[in-house]
Amino acid sequence: MSRAAGLAAFIMCAVALAATPAQAFRPSATWVCAKVMEKAGARGTTSLKVDATTSAWDLTGKAIIAGAPERVWLQAPGKLRRELDTDGGTTVEVRADGRLLVKTPGKPDSSVKQGMDLLAELMTASAGQEAAGAAQKLLQGIKGLGINPEVVSYARFDGRVAYLVGSKPWETDKPQIWFDKDLMVPLRLVTFIKDGGNTVRIDLRYLGWGSPVGGAWYPQAVEVWRGDALVRRAVTEALDRNAAIDASLFELR
Repeated sequence: MSRAAGLAAFIMCAVALAATPAQAFRPSATWVCAKVMEKAGARGTTSLKVDATTSAWDLTGKAIIAGAPERVWLQAPGKLRRELDTDGGTTVEVRADGRLLVKTPGKPDSSVKQGMDLLAELMTASAGQEAAGAAQKLLQGIKGLGINPEVVSYARFDGRVAYLVGSKPWETDKPQIWFDKDLMVPLRLVTFIKDGGNTVRIDLRYLGWGSPVGGAWYPQAVEVWRGDALVRRAVTEALDRNAAIDASLFELR
């Protein structure tokens, strides 16, 4: 082989190798949702009771709540009840049947239409669910949050490789959802809300999957960021899985 021919062969080989990553498997949002629901069903969790310690801050970093006891109940299909004890009493939040009810001491009850709660929906997915229908429901819920399902990337968050749906890793100004590539649990959800004349970025972070307390059933901590400010952090202290839960806890009254 001539020197010129050898050089040409080397270049062609190098180009082929360089092209390999670009040709790697790029999943669709439909595929990701199907895998997420497949894993969720395999976990076989019908209910969870979580004891947590919760702190909250205002946008300046001033503490509003410091280490308050919080109890969370989740029950299939996608029902949630949260009770937070503070000096002012117990605040109760119930999500069921597409609605959110909030009871705050000293204030009128608030009841509004509410979309899917990601954590409640995925952590209590039934093993007997119809897979295609469950995946489609998740995909529709993602679209309902303003997330573009046509964009799927790989990214890393909380030390884990993730499927990122809705944006590229550097696009922080777009609604997006992150799923752990192996466990197929939610890692992060970014949405945007209107507050007066401003658009505010809300960043929910589900941290510490695989901890001795939460395992693959629930994150070790859940954080809420408003813009660049951490405004709430709940740390999981204890977990009771598939325990009997009184259905009246999820009544919207």
